[in-house]
Amino acid sequence: MTSYNLNITPLTPVHIGSGDDSVLFPYEYRLMQLKNTDGVTSTWFRQFDLPALFESEPTFKVGDLSAFVKNRPPNDPRFMIELRNYFQSLTQKSGSKCVSLELRASDTAFQYFKDKFRDSRNAIELKPFIRPPQGNAYIPGSSLKGALRGAWATSQIKDKSKIQYRKGRRGPDPDFRLDFDNETIGTYGNQKFERDPFKALKVGDTTNPILTWISLVYGKQYKNNEMIPLGAVQNLTEMTYGSLVDFGGDADRKSTLNARIIIDEIAQNNFNLSRELTLKDLLDAANTLSSEVVGQDIEFFRKGGTETVDALKVTEFVRGEIKNSQGTPNTCVTRIGWGSGFDAMSLNTLSTKPYETVTRKLADGKWPMGWVKLEWA
Repeated sequence: MTSYNLNITPLTPVHIGSGDDSVLFPYEYRLMQLKNTDGVTSTWFRQFDLPALFESEPTFKVGDLSAFVKNRPPNDPRFMIELRNYFQSLTQKSGSKCVSLELRASDTAFQYFKDKFRDSRNAIELKPFIRPPQGNAYIPGSSLKGALRGAWATSQIKDKSKIQYRKGRRGPDPDFRLDFDNETIGTYGNQKFERDPFKALKVGDTTNPILTWISLVYGKQYKNNEMIPLGAVQNLTEMTYGSLVDFGGDADRKSTLNARIIIDEIAQNNFNLSRELTLKDLLDAANTLSSEVVGQDIEFFRKGGTETVDALKVTEFVRGEIKNSQGTPNTCVTRIGWGSGFDAMSLNTLSTKPYETVTRKLADGKWPMGWVKLEWA
């Protein structure tokens, strides 16, 4: 077995969801702007842990809450906001144990919700990053392996005209996926799943803590020769930083992540896998697919004019990183997480009849999602 240290550097924000999205009512969260001792203002997101708050005696008493809500009209629009301020004052007394999540947030998110702070209906959906109970956010090895698998399999297509993308009501047509895997990996046509060559690739989860922040995600869609701004999704998304994400003096928040990757030659030699994987093949395939996709993204954002000028600059930066990786040993650029799905990153973009209403997701309205640089050592 050949083992490598894998260094992962997010180039743009990455979001890998936990699947535990939650709806927060106005009294369960707060977006606020605070000044440090140097007078610099920054935006923060705080989620209250109400069960912990209720258990924090003597700071909180049920009688206090009863007195607070006594004689309140049932539809008073000020009630939820005042209740949030009340909980906020209690958490300040009881400390961090009554705050379940506290992260830096973008000014864009603050401005988006600023005029809605006094809207009692202003519930939001929070999309947290994947993390174990009581643990730190991490990038799963399965996300990295999936990106490499998709790129490598795409590189194996001998005749792209045979691969026709068909989209049904619930995503890609299953026949398309079977045709794709049979054409590239040569396993599923005869239902011989045990011959999948990627059984020989083992990718571990990242081991060091990920620093994350909160922002809005905007959608941009180009259809019928017209750029359609989908606006912000009414949720807050937790994501990594990226090489171009700058909050002013926060460079220490941008870190390289570490994982372990293994190519298992024992499995390749003894279990009759349909193909042999090599490190060079994986790197070349990832850079080739990324280069094609980023070229299409640049074309997409150029059509958007002033609407997507920031996204265009970032994407051109990513293209430069791909070119550098193609000339650097043991390095590639790929895309993972939210915004790197089948429509945006995989065969749809390369097929002879691509699905045309592809949506690009932009963190904070300017950063395309999911681009990372991988370095083997």
